[in-house]
Amino acid sequence: MGPNYRRPSIETPPSWRFEEKEARKVANTKWWEQFGDPVLNELIEIALRENKDVKIAEANVEDFMGRYVTAQAPLFPQLGAGASGGRTRATELAAAP
Repeated sequence: MGPNYRRPSIETPPSWRFEEKEARKVANTKWWEQFGDPVLNELIEIALRENKDVKIAEANVEDFMGRYVTAQAPLFPQLGAGASGGRTRATELAAAP
């Protein structure tokens, strides 16, 4: 960045949209294999194989969040409210002469 700075030219495609055929090819494939990373491929295969039930995972996360919020509750400001009521009956004093 200086007085002689010139913005470099960048080749950009005329459109960022995909044709329907291209979009269908990518949508229903193992997209992660396009990176050519064997470690990533193995990790995703393990995750897909070991993910028996997403509902169980969701329940575990909900359980953790419930325990976390309960444990952290004393650290947050507390707000309280109260109300009470009563009834008093006034009796008329003896009439003055």
